[in-house]
Amino acid sequence: MFIENIMLFSLVFNTITFVEVSAKFEYFENLAKARNCDPKCSFEDTSLTRATLPKFPTSCSTVCAEIVIKKDCDLTEQELTTAFHNMKVLIGGFLMRETNFTSAKFLAGLESIECLNNMQFIYNDQLLELGLTNLSNITGPGISVTQNKKLRRLNMPNLKYLVSTESNITAVAVDIYNEVSPDFCLTTDEMKMIMSIDNASLVSIFGKYCDPVINGRLCKVAGAGCVEIIGDVEVTPSFKLETMKDVEIIYGSLIINGTNLADLSFLLNLKYVATFDSEYSSVCMSIQTKFLENNAILIENNFNLTSITFPQLKRIRSKFLNSIVLKSNNRILSNDSSYCFGLREELNLRGFGLTIDGSSCEMLDKGQNAEKSSRAGWSSGFLFGFLIVLRGFFSAF
Repeated sequence: MFIENIMLFSLVFNTITFVEVSAKFEYFENLAKARNCDPKCSFEDTSLTRATLPKFPTSCSTVCAEIVIKKDCDLTEQELTTAFHNMKVLIGGFLMRETNFTSAKFLAGLESIECLNNMQFIYNDQLLELGLTNLSNITGPGISVTQNKKLRRLNMPNLKYLVSTESNITAVAVDIYNEVSPDFCLTTDEMKMIMSIDNASLVSIFGKYCDPVINGRLCKVAGAGCVEIIGDVEVTPSFKLETMKDVEIIYGSLIINGTNLADLSFLLNLKYVATFDSEYSSVCMSIQTKFLENNAILIENNFNLTSITFPQLKRIRSKFLNSIVLKSNNRILSNDSSYCFGLREELNLRGFGLTIDGSSCEMLDKGQNAEKSSRAGWSSGFLFGFLIVLRGFFSAF
């Protein structure tokens, strides 16, 4: 019986694998046909080695192939650079896994890729940077740069477009997760680049900020002319609000604590807030450290605050579920769930992405409806009781 079960499992597994592989092959074939791939510019072997290299269409600017470069690749970086020299567009896919290459600069000329799976760079122990300096467009599920032990930089400065191939899914994954590499960092320009792509999924980006070049535009502390700030910004009663009028990006947390503000209009041009691990994230002693670690935006103890609309805020990036936390502000914010739902919709957050006094928008709404029902029940009961008393009174006569 045990042997029969093993054989059945093996049969089912192999059948599923065959179906998946067949589906992927069919998808690639359909994609190739839809893009009018020239047979002379197609590469069918997928795995690129010295043995298969002569079949690669080195003279084509648009190549149709699912390129796989793994540990069995016996080519040098220079040989790959020569092979990909003319390739500007790749239709199919790309996987670089478990190699000893120090960079992927052999793809420096690539401008656009349309792929079946994520464009992947994973488990490359010697990889120091990607070096995709001309890549501007990724069409497909997304890009994964994960578990590369020595990775220091992306060096992918021109990414502008992420396009989903799924009709019912607009988000495109940007997976950057290299916790095994202590030297890996993103530049502020790279974070800004990713944040500005509206459909880029930000939930799987981890790391720290690279040492910034501080200038009149990028500052550590809010001041005249600052457009970007690296580090946490804490707005307190003594804070000079006018220093924030030109700020568009905060590479850190925004904390508004104990002010007399009625609204957030002083953040006139703020578009992005992106928390990250960084030595530039200060520890504000007046606020519990856990909030700085967890939230992109913390607003608390502002008793006059009755509007939580940000004039231009588009996106926030936080390490944790609670991206925005409001606590102990004007009671109207927790008594009326429309404030919560409004801000959450504006920033395209979900569930506990925004909480007010520890409750999600749905919890606030439920409590609000329960209170209304309770009041309505009390009113009805009171009226009914009053009518009974009144009836008894007149019956006595």
